Amino acid sequence: MSYHIGGIMSTYRDLVHGTDMESAENILAQGFELRGDLSSWCGEGVYFYRDKDKAWWAAKRKCHQLKKGRGRKVKAIILFADICELPVNNILDLRKQKDFKSFKDFVQDMFDEVKAKIRGDNETLRQIRAALISFYAYKHNKKLIVEDFEQEREQDEYDRFAQDLHIINRKEEIFCIKDTSIIGNVRKGVSS
Repeated sequence: MSYHIGGIMSTYRDLVHGTDMESAENILAQGFELRGDLSSWCGEGVYFYRDKDKAWWAAKRKCHQLKKGRGRKVKAIILFADICELPVNNILDLRKQKDFKSFKDFVQDMFDEVKAKIRGDNETLRQIRAALISFYAYKHNKKLIVEDFEQEREQDEYDRFAQDLHIINRKEEIFCIKDTSIIGNVRKGVSS
């Protein structure tokens, strides 16, 4: 990852996307399509990771779902891609205080207007988060959303140990592309 300090452009290289072989061939031939819904982290988009293991997990999960529907084995693959020279004003990086504050103020203003509060179970909150991030991205011409999300899983002894020592060990960096025209240099990784 290279940042051009001065706030003009950012470049992200070797982002990893997990999928099935058939979809990978379509992507290589025709490009990515926006997918996802309100159950996705940031709503509709193309999701990438830095961590190859996380991309493999996503690919195998997708292939398992496809296998259930098709009744036959589906081959998993990872794709690599780059985002080069993206203006920083087209990036919503929720890890940065300035971007997070802007997003928070936007959401707070919207909820203050209708005197509403954000409430609900985990699934409802996930849908609200995805809708708000997508709406914010659309209104502010954000083509890339970057965030570290906590993995959702049952806590085990390692998690408790890490928590006792204030070590963060279940974080995943997610890149949600809202405009596929920023994706370049797409290439095959390894298939399973």
